[in-house]
This record gives sequence, C-alpha cells and structure tokens, in this order.
Amino acid sequence: MSEINKKHLFSKILVAIDGSVIALRAADSAISIAKQQNLSNIILIHVLPQDIRYDDLTDRVDPEIPSPVKGAVELASLEAQEWFNKIKERQTDDAKKIDIRTEVLVGTKSVAKEILTYAENNNVDLIVIGTKGMSTFKKVLLGSVASSVLTHAFCPVMIVK
Repeated sequence: MSEINKKHLFSKILVAIDGSVIALRAADSAISIAKQQNLSNIILIHVLPQDIRYDDLTDRVDPEIPSPVKGAVELASLEAQEWFNKIKERQTDDAKKIDIRTEVLVGTKSVAKEILTYAENNNVDLIVIGTKGMSTFKKVLLGSVASSVLTHAFCPVMIVK
C-alpha cells in the first residue's frame, strides 16, 4: 500500500444539521466515510439563526419574567438534541460505532458564516451539508446556506441530496 493510501484523507468531519431529511442523509454519509476510514471524529452542529439572541431586554427589566428569546433558544436546542440523538441511534454497526460530538450555536452572523467559522476554528478537514434544508423553496437545487458554504469553504465540502 502506498504512503498516500495509508493516510486518512479526513480526520475531522463537520456535519451541519437542520432537522431536514436531507441533513439526516448528510449525517449518514459522514458516518459512512468515518467508518470506512476508521475515524471517530465527527462533529454535528446546528446553527440557530442570528435573529435569536440572548440579550432580550426582558431579563434586564425583571429577572423573574422568563425571556421569550431564551425560551426560543432552549426549545430550538432541545429540538436539535432530538435530531442529534436520532442520528446517533441510526448507527447500526456496533463494532464500528462512531463517537459523535454535538453542538448548538447561537448565530451572530449568517448560518453559513457560522458553519465556516466553526470549521476553521476547529481544524475541520471536511464539511458535509445537505443541498437544501428546511426552507420553503422546494424548487431550489442548492440552498443558500449550502451554496455559500461551498463557495467560501477553506476545506473540501461534500453536498448531499
């Protein structure tokens, strides 16, 4: 076996998850790649859009009143955790079970920029993302987030349909 074939092409894979069927397929593809290369370093992230913030004025006025923004973030995080758990449960081959790290990010910029920044800051070798997510535009071939990630990524990007 040549020296090139002995090395792993990817040591850290990032998968962007939004709860869509296509995102679940993207996660399955990443897990398949990781198993083929005997890797155990997959990161699933879900990015909450930038219009959800922690800095709601309600908290500063009366801390006893629950913040609707914090409530929205908590609900979205719980929903994302359900998606993460579903992906982890889909691993059928116990002998090659992959350790998967998960993270929910509250965006301060666009979802695509958050994915790219996270990937760069965490030395990701491959970004896996679905062609389109939960948006209502059914006829778009490549969603805006996937398109932006593909255009601006510093590492290889795998787009899954």
